[in-house]
Amino acid sequence: MDDLKIVELYLSRSEDAIAETDLKYGKLCRYVAMNILRNNEDSEECVNDTYFGAWNAIPPQKPNRFSAFISKITRNLALKKYEYVLYDSGVNADGEYINLSVIHSAIRERLEYEAGVLFSIHFTDERRPMDYIWPWPGFTIAVTETGSFHLVYPSDVQFDESDPASRAEYEELSADIKNIKIIMSTEMLENTMNASNWIQGTMFIDFLEDWQVVKSVVCDVEQSQIIRRIIESQAYGEPGSFQVDLRFMVDKDEYFMNSITGEIMVAAGGNSAVVPAEDLSRIMDLLSD
Repeated sequence: MDDLKIVELYLSRSEDAIAETDLKYGKLCRYVAMNILRNNEDSEECVNDTYFGAWNAIPPQKPNRFSAFISKITRNLALKKYEYVLYDSGVNADGEYINLSVIHSAIRERLEYEAGVLFSIHFTDERRPMDYIWPWPGFTIAVTETGSFHLVYPSDVQFDESDPASRAEYEELSADIKNIKIIMSTEMLENTMNASNWIQGTMFIDFLEDWQVVKSVVCDVEQSQIIRRIIESQAYGEPGSFQVDLRFMVDKDEYFMNSITGEIMVAAGGNSAVVPAEDLSRIMDLLSD
């Protein structure tokens, strides 16, 4: 069912609206939620809340880009839930502390803490590069065989590629802890198993099946420059809505692409283009190396 008909179902208060939304965009919503929460149960709860949010928002709203509308609701709900998980999941199933908070009384109070949290270090079971976009201001500081440690600055700011003001504040807050970044990243550059993880500007790619990550790679500098030139040279026009199996991330920008058709869009549901066959073949050859 096309997006206009789905929106009409919401406007007419038909219960089929939620079923049709789940049928067409359920996998996208689960991908967006899982990419932030890293937990199946929390992600599923977030998706259910997304449908409830869409039901309450339409009407009065009548979104022109339903894919972007529904994914933004999911993302905002996941970020709110991530804040709760972030400060309440310091112990794993074995009773071991996996998160570390560094407290400094001079920093502003957060979440009813008597003293402010200067930064926290958290572990996730996926390997992510240094310039990966974490939901809150921060960055990867260590990569192991089983996952990544990332440093997080406690803040209400959420990274939003469509909002220059929030993006600028996000990057400003990340810069507040740049000295820690330099110290820890230098250490990791000397000892990491994948040096490309620690070179800012390298291309990070997720291979997807039904919006589930099946493999992740970090391209070297030369590969990253070639792919980036191709992606950024496209003439992006109308919002896209198509199956994707690749996600590219570099310098806090992300693109989703169908490796067969060459269709590509800026973020989920964003403006789209079609990569010429020759350039698409070049990208796929680089990824097969």
